[in-house]
Amino acid sequence: MEEDDVTEWEEAEVGGAFPRLAEAALGALGELAENCGAAFLPYLEPSLAAVLDLTQFPQCQVRGAAYEALGSLSCCGRGRENQTAPSPAHQGAFQALLSGLRAEPEVGGALGAVGGVGRILQAPGPAPKEWLEPIGAALCDVIAGKIGCLRTRRDGDETSQLAELREAASDWLLELGAAMARAQTGSDPAQTGSDPSHTGSDLTFPPHLFRRILPSLLAALADPAHPGARSWAAAVIGQLGHALGAEATPFLPYLGPALRLAAGDADAEVRANVFYAVGRVGEAAGHAHLEGAWPGAELCCHALREGGEGPGKVRDNALGALVRLGVPYEQSLPLALRSLPLSQDLQEEAPVLRWLLGAGTERLLPHVPALVRGVGPALALNRLDPALSQSLLALLRRVGGPTPTTSGWAWPRWTPAHAAILGRLLDDVIADQ
Repeated sequence: MEEDDVTEWEEAEVGGAFPRLAEAALGALGELAENCGAAFLPYLEPSLAAVLDLTQFPQCQVRGAAYEALGSLSCCGRGRENQTAPSPAHQGAFQALLSGLRAEPEVGGALGAVGGVGRILQAPGPAPKEWLEPIGAALCDVIAGKIGCLRTRRDGDETSQLAELREAASDWLLELGAAMARAQTGSDPAQTGSDPSHTGSDLTFPPHLFRRILPSLLAALADPAHPGARSWAAAVIGQLGHALGAEATPFLPYLGPALRLAAGDADAEVRANVFYAVGRVGEAAGHAHLEGAWPGAELCCHALREGGEGPGKVRDNALGALVRLGVPYEQSLPLALRSLPLSQDLQEEAPVLRWLLGAGTERLLPHVPALVRGVGPALALNRLDPALSQSLLALLRRVGGPTPTTSGWAWPRWTPAHAAILGRLLDDVIADQ
């Protein structure tokens, strides 16, 4: 490219084909840097110079693509044997990415910068330990609205832009927390074969980062005008609160009253995420059954009693929370059985049914019709893992007597087809024993 061409792109090409070509080229460059690994290192510095030039392009879509490419360049070659500390070129790409994220004047560019941060966290091999705190600080500042594009907007669309950016940033927080925990313990999931989000410790998110964003989360949870913000805040509190493990305890006095109030929200999606948070945070902190320390048991029981939540995601999540909170079976079992089967949030199904198995035959004998009604759909529709299905079928056989056939049982609200399927499953279990 001639020098004159370089100086003309700001004027002549902004409205033409050049921006689209630049975006495509930046995307391809990032892919090459990621996939070629160490083979790309000889081209790193000239590529970095070209990408840095495009972070000043007038159109934010090109700047966003440039920031994503910086994320790829900052970790190209990572994961190779005998990996050393980041080179000056890697450090330069990383610092340019974080500086661009903080100073970027438009949301499109900032979204690209958040995507670049995600590429660093997802690249092969662990991110350099010294990069994790700056990444955490930058993501927290996005959520708190402290970056350039959110401080300078005055066009009336600030709330939706903030929501878009902070959701993108929050999507990386759990992965960041897991990386920080791995760096602290020195474990590597690639070598152990473990889940990358679990490090063998209850703590997979640092409390100081949670403390940094807690005011923003609580403000969003109480935002009267935007149910989407309230729903997002409740979900993030649930995810991060669970990842805090026992370190969630100091935050209970702040979270408990906020979630208690939000549990009465007029929006069903907000309430569903509130109960998600109630269960996850209470389970992590270990104070769930103490209503003075955590309102979980009280809120869940109220939602599941007659006159509370009807069938749907809110009731499903309230039930999922109830079984995580350590509420005694004498109090929780009747409420759980009347709330089954789950109707929408089937991710809660396996935890709830495993909890039912722990109730024991003696407690379940007075509730056989409700038990069959509650577990039957999951069994008849074959949506459980085989081990859980077999355990539940064995339980039904025990509570149903010596010959638990479909003709001898009550089938409240059951279709003949489902009853026949479950009957055959029971017959199979009996034949195997």
